[in-house]
Amino acid sequence: MSQPTRYRRPARDLIRSSGRRPSRREVLLPLRSDGSRPPLFCVHPAGGISWPYIGLTRYLGPDYPLYGLQARGLAEPEELPATLEEMVADYLRQIRTVQPAGPYHLLGWSFGGVVAHALATELQRDGERVALLALLDAYPLGEESLQEAALSEQDVLTLLLDAAGLGEEEPLDEELDRDRVMDLLRRKGTIPAELLEERALAAVIDVSSNNVRLLRGFTPGRFDGDLLLCSPRLSPAPTARLTPARHHRHGSRMSTARSPSTLSPARTIT
Repeated sequence: MSQPTRYRRPARDLIRSSGRRPSRREVLLPLRSDGSRPPLFCVHPAGGISWPYIGLTRYLGPDYPLYGLQARGLAEPEELPATLEEMVADYLRQIRTVQPAGPYHLLGWSFGGVVAHALATELQRDGERVALLALLDAYPLGEESLQEAALSEQDVLTLLLDAAGLGEEEPLDEELDRDRVMDLLRRKGTIPAELLEERALAAVIDVSSNNVRLLRGFTPGRFDGDLLLCSPRLSPAPTARLTPARHHRHGSRMSTARSPSTLSPARTIT
């Protein structure tokens, strides 16, 4: 009997190839790098960081690797992607360093859902099988929504607090600034220290603005397969502009869920 394939990219391999220890701001973030089952690749929301996906480890069996894809420009100053297609090509190269061939399992939250959908369509064009495409509260944007898509620095800072679980814990009745957000995040204590450096926060703001710009010039392709749309339990219903019906325009057969347990291996990952 053949041994199961092991999907692994240990930290020591990263150190050997780059000569330095991997940062939690690298493009490919190993959240759990060992396991014999196909990995789940999670694409960042607009802010570019994927560390919040670590919470999915409680819902995935221990033999399922988990990786986050993070935006360029976080680990070090560098040119940001000019188009969403450029970002997708970059992320496909990163994914294939861990898993050269399918079946692939992709997940994206918010902006990351648009990127995950684009990754899935590109993989299908390459003849690969996509076994899971899961979107967390993510909808393709129409022209009317793109007109409202620009984010101010206040919007970005609020989203950063939400991602850290501080959106409902702290009264945000006064205007946010970078110093106040840094103080709140440090007191929360759940974010890696290197993500709380002043340059890192500035990078998140720059990345967020660029990602919104990328959406403006992007038209989603058609994904021939099943799409799992997960909606948060406590969020209001999508607006008339942002509805699940938008996904049908891009070729997907859609099912919906409201719990991360839907992503459990026995249900979705083969």
